[in-house]
Amino acid sequence: MRFNARFSDVTRETIVNILIGLSRLSDLSVCAIVLTDLKSLELRAVTDTSSAFGKVDFSQFSTFRVTSKANNVIAAEVQISALLSAFKSADNAEEVSLKLTKNRNQQICFTLVARTLTQISVTQDILVVNMLPVNEMSRYQEPSPNRLDAAVAFPDAKAAKTVLERMKHLDKFVQIKADQKHGTLVFRIDNEVVSTRNVFDGLAIEIEDTEAEILSQRHAYVQAQVSSKEFASIVFAVANFGKRVSMTTLAIARGVVLCLHVTYDDGSRLTFYLATSSSDDDDIPYVENTQILRLETLRNEDDDGDL
Repeated sequence: MRFNARFSDVTRETIVNILIGLSRLSDLSVCAIVLTDLKSLELRAVTDTSSAFGKVDFSQFSTFRVTSKANNVIAAEVQISALLSAFKSADNAEEVSLKLTKNRNQQICFTLVARTLTQISVTQDILVVNMLPVNEMSRYQEPSPNRLDAAVAFPDAKAAKTVLERMKHLDKFVQIKADQKHGTLVFRIDNEVVSTRNVFDGLAIEIEDTEAEILSQRHAYVQAQVSSKEFASIVFAVANFGKRVSMTTLAIARGVVLCLHVTYDDGSRLTFYLATSSSDDDDIPYVENTQILRLETLRNEDDDGDL
């Protein structure tokens, strides 16, 4: 079983972004690194209510070699904090390498070597918590919804973060409504204390899935209810990913899952999945003349405005 890869600081930065995204999931300490002979490095994290899956394409590596008796697939669990710390410390290195090795105590680990322009090398070992047999990878299997009922482009993440940071203090859940046909996205909380709604427009995208297009015409919008705290947490991470993100898309599989898909300019990707819960008004009809609000909040009369 062997693994060796070399890559640039740009690829290291992408991996750091993905790890930051994984670290935003609640109650999570470990993630899985999956390496295949298809020359991809995957980072996967799963909790009871959410999961995240990142993939860095082989084209971003100058060297990528993986061999194992399990059809050249290697999977291992590592501490996210240790892996993230190691990759962050290699900032601005001329070249970075990652190997699967054993340390002085014969413990299996990933060894990260960062070489600077002055030819100084910094080496760090990230201990493997558990080597995962391929037949035990079901826990880290990426969800595959039978269909996505609606998808829209995600609005400016920093603006969405500001809204959600306020909303998470108002209710445990936030209702997300994606209107693929009209290109709008609604964040809403409605309880006995406060009613607030934020609508983003101009978010229409082209969907290749014909079934999704048909559904979007049949239902003016598709709604999902998710944890406001978890949703705010992952949007916070996306808001800090920087300019290398080329597109972010939100999609909903009705009654199953909400997906937030981030695509980087180098072809790498990171997808979050949040489990949805039932809502009392899943079947509220869409009102065509509903006013489109841009980051404008509707409050009840008792609300003092301090969201």
